[in-house]
Amino acid sequence: MPQCIAQQDQSTWLSTMTKCTSHRCTNWFIWCTHQQWLTQLSCLGTGFSSDIIARYLPYCSRSVLAKAQLYQWIHAITGRTWLVQVGDATGLQSLSPASLTEGYAAFEVTDRAPTCLTDSESAESMEPFQHVIASCAFTATTRHTGNAARPWEYSGSLKSMVALDSETAGYDLTHGRISFGSYFDKECFCTTFTYDPYNEPCLGLDLAKERLWIHATCGSTSLPYKWMDNLKIMGFAYVRIEDWYFSVDAAELPKQVVELTDRCVTDACEVDSGGYCKVKHAVDRDCFCGALTIDPEAESRSGLELTKEWLWINATCGPTALPNDWTDKLQTTRFAYIPKEEWHWPKCVVDMPKQVIERANHLCSTDACEVDANGYCKVKRAVDRACFCYDIAYDSCGGSCHIFETRIDYVKWLHDLCDNVKDWHGLPDNWRQLAAPIPLDMIPWRWTIKPTGTCVSNEWKLRSLALINMATLIAAFLTQGKLRPQISRIFLWNPHPGSWVSKGALIVALQLLANWVNTFLIQNNPGYGDIPVVQVMLFWCSMPRLTWLIILLTDARSFEALESSVVPSSLFAELIFQLLSSYYMAMTVQYGRKHNFYSGGLQNAERGTPAQLMYIGALAWVSIICLALVGLILAAYFRAQKSWRSEKTSLMRSQGGAYGTFPVADQKNQVSHKIPLALFQILVLGMLLLWIAQWLLWGGFIGVSSEEFCPPKLGILTVVWVSSSFASVIVAAT
Repeated sequence: MPQCIAQQDQSTWLSTMTKCTSHRCTNWFIWCTHQQWLTQLSCLGTGFSSDIIARYLPYCSRSVLAKAQLYQWIHAITGRTWLVQVGDATGLQSLSPASLTEGYAAFEVTDRAPTCLTDSESAESMEPFQHVIASCAFTATTRHTGNAARPWEYSGSLKSMVALDSETAGYDLTHGRISFGSYFDKECFCTTFTYDPYNEPCLGLDLAKERLWIHATCGSTSLPYKWMDNLKIMGFAYVRIEDWYFSVDAAELPKQVVELTDRCVTDACEVDSGGYCKVKHAVDRDCFCGALTIDPEAESRSGLELTKEWLWINATCGPTALPNDWTDKLQTTRFAYIPKEEWHWPKCVVDMPKQVIERANHLCSTDACEVDANGYCKVKRAVDRACFCYDIAYDSCGGSCHIFETRIDYVKWLHDLCDNVKDWHGLPDNWRQLAAPIPLDMIPWRWTIKPTGTCVSNEWKLRSLALINMATLIAAFLTQGKLRPQISRIFLWNPHPGSWVSKGALIVALQLLANWVNTFLIQNNPGYGDIPVVQVMLFWCSMPRLTWLIILLTDARSFEALESSVVPSSLFAELIFQLLSSYYMAMTVQYGRKHNFYSGGLQNAERGTPAQLMYIGALAWVSIICLALVGLILAAYFRAQKSWRSEKTSLMRSQGGAYGTFPVADQKNQVSHKIPLALFQILVLGMLLLWIAQWLLWGGFIGVSSEEFCPPKLGILTVVWVSSSFASVIVAAT
């Protein structure tokens, strides 16, 4: 007998079988020697009609496994492929584990349900809980519950067939395998056993067990909205007793807290991995916090002990039980105390006095609370910020603490560490200027020319440079009428090489002589005797000057006159000056790169704008030199290529014979003369750009240095430079 039939009223089922059963002779010997009650199978095929099955089908349809088992029995007896109507058995022949759409659960989980739930009835059908569970039950494999060899028997006293065996619905109907045991179909149970959330059978702890069991089995669909509210479940409202006492012991709370805890111990549900209730001892937080009272006047604890206690109370019950100003008395690492692992010294720590180091390591070192993620105290070694800042100021550290980048780091460290400490005034009034590069920091070299009296303004210094360049320009125009401008062949051998070399060397010598004379004049003034002569002379070599302007006044339209040495001598002199300038230009670029002046390091700096001009000028100078070199190399390469092609053409014509009157040599000269003109243009453009870059450097330097660069008797120095410029132009033009 199928399981779902055995669980219902069997009278109609047995009556149908009885009608097909009769007492018949099974052995004859002259007369009947043995009779037996036999059931005619063909009669059963007719007897178990759709009307008979329809009475049992609603119950059997609860579980897909029970319905499939019934179908197999009917199909075997009657041969039909349906139960009541054609098509109602579709899919029952080919079940799979997925046919149990909501899954299944072991029958033992019903032991997790509270008694008030298992003794209750379905809200709609009033069917008992246990009966509903039984209707949805199945086993891992189909099992017999009685005499499998004799499942039926005719009872003479009852005059009816009786069942001696029934079969359980088995999971093997799905062609799958599970562990041996009894199970129930979740979908079957959850759709059959209706749950009324407004008339629940359980209260208190059993209510938590009930809802957790329903949720783990059927989900939250049938449960009330916010079904976990006010349940006795471990979480915030109920705390595991072990966790509670662990936090109490860690906070070293007073005895009255422990006594109050014992009064609020109860049972609550700890949700296990399956979602069911596991009863544990817990502390009722509302009970504890409602009875807790704090009297600040009677509080005898202080420091770290008070901090641990009040943090524990705040994390457990909130701040309502604490005084309004309770945070002011805490010894925590939020600001007042700095954890040792977060403490750091400035870069100039090597120059800090020993007593300052000792304050952080010993005198001001203490224990403090680091507030963890749950709000409780985690004791750590820390530095008392107020204690350390009490006896430290900007002047507490000297040496590298007052030098450029280490000074900036030191000022920022002091400000971040102590600025918000009450009554601390350890930084000077101009600390914001000290926290950025000062003018002396922005100058790459360490020598200065400081005034002993009044210093001329920056405007007069710039006018002096402009006057020197104007004098050179005037001298170049005055000498123009006496010249026969010719462009020399720069990259071909000069018939008299010593002429332009000596003139170029003389131009350089005149400028260096002027630089030395001016340095000598400065040194002879009181208070200026320690200036570095060579360094100052090299720096003055980088001044913007127009000595090379004489080149532009030559006639660049023809290339026949090669005797003049104006162009090569001026270019040679300018090359020497740029080589001498490279020392300070390269130094400036390297210094700016090292100190991040090219990537925002001059922001908020006093005189930052002229400093930017100075460093841009130096970088531009270096870039122009590199580009000019590349241009010269490319021009020389193309010149060599064209010369080689020209010579090859001439050779081929000489071998094959030249016809006509075309001058082959003149053609070669015309080709070879174009490249030096291109080189000449590159050099002139490069010198103009270098002159602009030098102006940027000197203009920025004068703006940054101000009184740190104040040569005495500037008028006399200017006259010396003007004179040397006149002389240089005359030498170049003659």
